[in-house]
Amino acid sequence: MIKSGRRIKLELIRFTVYVVLAVMMAISVNFYWFLSTVLPPTMLAQSLMRIVMFSVIELILILGITVLLVKWFTFTVIGPLPRLQEEINDMVSKDEFRDLVVRNSDKIKEFVDSVNLIIQRLNKK
Repeated sequence: MIKSGRRIKLELIRFTVYVVLAVMMAISVNFYWFLSTVLPPTMLAQSLMRIVMFSVIELILILGITVLLVKWFTFTVIGPLPRLQEEINDMVSKDEFRDLVVRNSDKIKEFVDSVNLIIQRLNKK
């Protein structure tokens, strides 16, 4: 069964939220553990500006990592489209039809498999 575009977008959003939450939790727990072992409680209150600066740096890092992971994820969805379009245009211009090929990890593999079924039926005629 082919996944709809809306379902793929929801999958992307869910993936992004999970990554952001996981990274934020890991960094926050690590930062809290570090500060509680190094600084006494009175010093923690005095170091408010440093904590705020670290939080800003943490936010920038999390956003950067999230952007990289989302780009990687969408690469498997959008990446093969220009090559597939070029392949289809080449088949039409040469009037010879062959199966389209994508990587097993591409999210549109199921769709391309369905298109390949149509191409195979056209070749039989």
